[in-house]
Amino acid sequence: MNRNIAFQHRTIACLCVLLLLLINNAAANAQAVSVEAVRAAFIFKMTRFVQWQGVSQNELIFCFSDTSPESPSSVLQQKDTLKTDKYNITIRKLALPLDDESNKSCQLVYISKHDIEYITEASLKLLSKTQLTVGDSQEFLANGGLISLVYEQQKIKFYVNRKELKQSSLRINAKLLALAKFYPQK
Repeated sequence: MNRNIAFQHRTIACLCVLLLLLINNAAANAQAVSVEAVRAAFIFKMTRFVQWQGVSQNELIFCFSDTSPESPSSVLQQKDTLKTDKYNITIRKLALPLDDESNKSCQLVYISKHDIEYITEASLKLLSKTQLTVGDSQEFLANGGLISLVYEQQKIKFYVNRKELKQSSLRINAKLLALAKFYPQK
């Protein structure tokens, strides 16, 4: 009888360990999706706090270097319509090299850390003067990007490149800037 009880306890313990492993794996997968969902939501919401120069129509074009299923662009495209109170939003694939003529119609340019190696600092700085450039790494800011949504300590941290913002024709509302950490940190 004691053997049966011991066997049952070991079986229950093994099932509990297996269940914990499955839960941890599911949580890790959900976290990967939720990080990109948070980035996508932040990108969408920040449009309300940016004054776009030279936008004569009621349409904004967001261009993304990464359009894989795990990217913020894919999360945004899952919505039926992408609209803010002022703009209809269109999602496009970013053309590389960055100075490609078709990228001039983009109001927001998102470059993932996986694609930063294909971007020259000079082309990124030039783009940041007239377009809202958004990335997901500190390296992006060091290369001249305006905003980066960096995953740190289990959270998305919102960074603004102070130097590039001063040189940009875009104006970002103080309410949004109050949420930001500035790069470089001085």
